[in-house]
Amino acid sequence: MQPLNETATARALDKLLIDLCDRYGFKPVPKLEWSKRMVKTLGLAYPTKNVIRLSAWLNPEQAESTLRHELAHIATGKNGARHPHGPQWKKWAIELGAPPVRASANGPANAPVRKATYSLWGLECPKCGLRLARKRVRKGLYHRDCGPKAGSLVRRMKDTAERVYSWVLRTLDETKTNEAS
Repeated sequence: MQPLNETATARALDKLLIDLCDRYGFKPVPKLEWSKRMVKTLGLAYPTKNVIRLSAWLNPEQAESTLRHELAHIATGKNGARHPHGPQWKKWAIELGAPPVRASANGPANAPVRKATYSLWGLECPKCGLRLARKRVRKGLYHRDCGPKAGSLVRRMKDTAERVYSWVLRTLDETKTNEAS
């Protein structure tokens, strides 16, 4: 899916922003920025910098609604409002045509799906060679069968879960092969 900032919709939103600012007397017109890094957040407003940043992964409906929402923040920020979604902001959101709600139930519609990756530790018992995978490693872990002195677990690797599990399983496969011989 093509990011929204590279389409004709982005130019239409620029025009909408200028039209809304002219209609409500916002001078100067806030700078509109697009971010491909915003995969969970729809948009952000920076009233002191006069900048609105939108996710490049919004669909056209989300983009227009979010632009109006963030413009309400710019309007209230210029008046020195301290509560980002307080009564002043709600008044402006309704006036600008944005739903007066604090957050969207969903993230950007076209955001790329990122596979969750987390790291694991690969631990090994120096006495018997037992391998384990752990997310957290605390001091003093040892292999119960080998005892706290000889079986104190050693950190051998930290990598993705997939690689650590394959490292652990490799030992099991080698052990089975040796037992079969």
